[in-house]
Order: sequence, then structure tokens, then C-alpha cells
Amino acid sequence: MWLQDGNYFRPRDKGADRDNLPPAVFTVHSSMMGMYLEVQQDKFEFPYKLYGNSQFPERVAHTFKETKGNLPVMLTGLKGTGKTVEAEMICNLLNMPVILVQSTFEGTIVPFLNRIKDDIVVFVDEYEKIFEKSNDLLSLMDGALRTKYRRMFLFTSNEMYVSDAMLNRPSRLLYIKRFGNLDEAMIMEIVSDLLPDETMQRAAVKYLAGLEIITVDIVKTVCAEMLRFNELPDAFKAIMNVKERERALHQTVYQLLGGKEVLLSASAFIDPIAHTIFSMKFKGDPGYNVDDDYESVFSVRDSSSHDNWQQFGQITGVDKEAKTITTDQGIFKIVDCKIHPSLMHTYFTHAAV
Repeated sequence: MWLQDGNYFRPRDKGADRDNLPPAVFTVHSSMMGMYLEVQQDKFEFPYKLYGNSQFPERVAHTFKETKGNLPVMLTGLKGTGKTVEAEMICNLLNMPVILVQSTFEGTIVPFLNRIKDDIVVFVDEYEKIFEKSNDLLSLMDGALRTKYRRMFLFTSNEMYVSDAMLNRPSRLLYIKRFGNLDEAMIMEIVSDLLPDETMQRAAVKYLAGLEIITVDIVKTVCAEMLRFNELPDAFKAIMNVKERERALHQTVYQLLGGKEVLLSASAFIDPIAHTIFSMKFKGDPGYNVDDDYESVFSVRDSSSHDNWQQFGQITGVDKEAKTITTDQGIFKIVDCKIHPSLMHTYFTHAAV
């Protein structure tokens, strides 16, 4: 039971004025009078467009509603890839009191949570910054077993900060969703949304394809920098705080004939930003011929040649996993390609931009 004073809720066995917590987002605080909750907002708000089409929040919410007992879920991976947003979406779907745990309060957080006689979501964002030892995660969840009320545990982490005792034990931790680099569809959705014309979109794709990590934050930041100064990435790439992928000057290109790899060039150039072995011309580019469709022509240039590009037909398909290009003249394989896998298809064909 609870004693409410505006946005503040204090647990009370006597003198309480309400039995349950309302569906809202709460933070935990401590004072001389004990620990209490403060309402921050009715639910999580997203004053920006949400990119991607993840079904994971709906899966988690459905699982909680269709099962009994507690449900722990971990979202882990790179910063800026949407872990926190996805966790907040889960909270909104559940429509339950959400307790944001931002401190251990010197070990008193577990008994405090156990006093809450409501079904709640326990949300710990960037868990590794709050709890120094992974065993604290076990203590937090095991403590909840002492109450008959249900707990939905949501943990986010920028690294896999989970005890070995929990890995491969779905009875203890049912879902672990790992967040990595953005997929091609989301990258192109953001770029097309934020940049006004094809020239800027194409330049952004080429620059992003050369980065080691591609997150929502990075894509938005690159697009914002381009718009702020009305310039292409070449103008600021030397000072941008991102890491470029290791580039190889010489790549090997094969044509697949009869199930065998036939060498076309053992020293082809590849550079996802400037000098590429994929010679693709666009409207407005020097040398563009309106009578020819150069946008999807697959061309290879050996490092021993400066201007002699050999064309191998119109691109009809790209397999970014196998690193093969399919044209109307055959299938070609690129060895040790340094273009980011998430953007291989778009980079090779530029169909989306």
C-alpha cells in the first residue's frame, strides 16, 4: 500500500491512501524517512521518428501476458543502436508501473523492490554502470522470487555483462537481444529521410560504407553535419569522431564459371570513399552518357592500369554475405572486401538512392 503526496509515493503498512501504483514511470529515491518513488512521466515519449520495424517489443509483451512468474530480458550491444528505445517501447506496451533503477542504494534496492505489492517492470538502463558485479543481477532477480507479485526485468548493457550461470539458461534469462550495426534498410531509411537530394544521399552512403561502426546516432550525426554546412563528407571526414574501416589497396576479383573461381584481377583497387573497383556513374557525374545506364554497370580496374575499366554487364543482384555480384554476364566474387556489410548491396547498386 502507498501514501501519495503529489508525484511521490511512499510504501506504508498503515495510513496508506491507495492500494496500488498507477501505470507510470517512476524513479527510486532515498531519504531519512526511507526509500520512496517519484513519478517522472505517465509513459515514455518519443518526440522523434522511430526507425526500423522490430517485432521484439511485441514478442516480449505477448510472452509476459501469456506466461506466469517473472520474465527477465537483456538488450546488449553497441551504443546508439536503439537498445534503450526498444526497452522503453516494451514498457509502454505492458502498461504497468515501471521502476527505473539507477542505483543500488548500498544494497537496499532489492528489499525495497520486494516490498512493492504490485506487478511491476524493473528497468535497469546501462546495467554495467550501476552494478559493479554481474552476480548482482542474480541477486536482484532472485530477491524477486520472495514475492508473489510478478516482475518484468529489463536490462540494457553496452557489453555482454551477464554471469556465466545465466547464459544458455533461458529459464533464468529468457531473451538476450544483441544489437549491432544497422541493417541496410534502416540506414537507407534514415539517409533518405534526412538528406534532400540524391547527390547528398549518395555521398553519405559512400562515407558510411567506409566506417567500422554504423549506428542510428552516427548516421543522424553525419547527415546533420552535411546539412549544417551544406557540404559533403569529404569536407569533414578528417575531423569526424568515427572510425573508418581498414582499407585495402588491392583486392582479388573472380568470375564464377562452372562452379569454379576464374581470376579476373589479383590486384584490383577498392576504396569505399574515393577510388572504387565498382565504376558507377550517376547523372551529373563527369563522363555520364544519358544513352547508357552506367548506374548499375559492374566494372573492374586492375591496379596496373590507370584508366582501363573493364565492364562486365548490368548488375542484377548482390549477395552481401557471399560478397558476390550477379550481372547479365555472370557472377563475380570479391575477396577481402572492405565495404561495410550493411551497405554492400546499396553501395554496389545504389538502387535506393
